Amino acid sequence: MAKEMAAQITKRRDVLARWAYSEAESRYDHLQGMKALRARRSGGVSFDDLSDDDRDYLATACAQVRGPLMKYFGASDSFRLTALTRDRLGALRVPPWWQASAETCVSFAEFESIPARDAHDPRSVTGTKESYALPRDPVTIAHFEQQAWLLDGYHRAVGFWRHAPAVAGLFENRGGLGRLGLEGRLRQAQSIFELCVGFNSDHRHNLNVAVL
Repeated sequence: MAKEMAAQITKRRDVLARWAYSEAESRYDHLQGMKALRARRSGGVSFDDLSDDDRDYLATACAQVRGPLMKYFGASDSFRLTALTRDRLGALRVPPWWQASAETCVSFAEFESIPARDAHDPRSVTGTKESYALPRDPVTIAHFEQQAWLLDGYHRAVGFWRHAPAVAGLFENRGGLGRLGLEGRLRQAQSIFELCVGFNSDHRHNLNVAVL
């Protein structure tokens, strides 16, 4: 499994496109082109089956709708699937955009413990450990100003945090940074991959995570 994960490299466009596709059924109502994509999503069409044109459209839509969060991507353009522990999920920073305050930054563990503001708030997620099932979409994590930030997948992260088995870990798409060449990006991503994966050997309960 680890070797399969190490071989997976994803471009920034696809990280953004997958993000938008995961929200197609609940957002982007103002974009005419999302109607057909929403129907595909509702019909069970996998992201992997989308065309390049579809992915270009979705990535552009994501950048428009989630504009305030784009700065966290920086100059990174390549991403790798790797593993993330529950403890590290709790330590991730939550951008002010996701909170009532425009200035306060808290950890995900702190954010999750605060009562939900409304029914759309990811902290309103319900469920049980017995009924928990892994989602089909990843969450997105970026590294900005020397901190790791959770950008997308809050409903999935909250559900995982509350209901996943204690041995579970998360998968991340970790990738290249700035002007590093491909070899440097791969070397750095591989070291991150090994660091994160080493904490968990039970991959049956891993949640996909796209990490910058």
